[in-house]
Amino acid sequence: MNKTSGIPTLHKHRRYRSRLEARWAVMFDLLGWEYEYEPFDCDGWIPDFILIGKQPTLVEVKPITSFDPRVADKMLRACPKTRIQYYDEYDLSEMPRHDLLLVGLRPGKILERPSLGWLCERCSDEWAAAPFGRWDAGDGTIGFCHENGRYYDRISGGYHGGCWGDSVTFDEINRLWAEAGNRVQWRAP
Repeated sequence: MNKTSGIPTLHKHRRYRSRLEARWAVMFDLLGWEYEYEPFDCDGWIPDFILIGKQPTLVEVKPITSFDPRVADKMLRACPKTRIQYYDEYDLSEMPRHDLLLVGLRPGKILERPSLGWLCERCSDEWAAAPFGRWDAGDGTIGFCHENGRYYDRISGGYHGGCWGDSVTFDEINRLWAEAGNRVQWRAP
């Protein structure tokens, strides 16, 4: 995918291609998520991040406010999945290799809950919102799931039996997003 020109931004001794990518990196740090920046090349696409949770998730950052099917299609074509016939949703070892996540200018909302962006489950290639939630990890960690597919947390692997985990408030997410913005804002030399 063509990278749009942005303002290269330094965070934790790493130069990101844009301030938006750096802000998402800070957001992932604030959420306590493990990730790698530009982890590898796919066929015609370099994912901006891989979230290293129970289910590895490739992330594309774009300056968008709504789902962009052209970007999503390019991500799918560049990163073919291993087809599987069936897997038990409780046995994550049988999941395809990576889910795909498209994030925009800021976290969004789905049915009055904060959402990370748009998630594609690789078992079905279905794109839908990725609501934030808390699952049974016990430490209050925020994660995310698929809006109407498999509801387990991609970070911890927690599962609440067909729901989006315990609610996360807009205030929590907005506070984290604002802090991420503060940490990457331009400062005079």
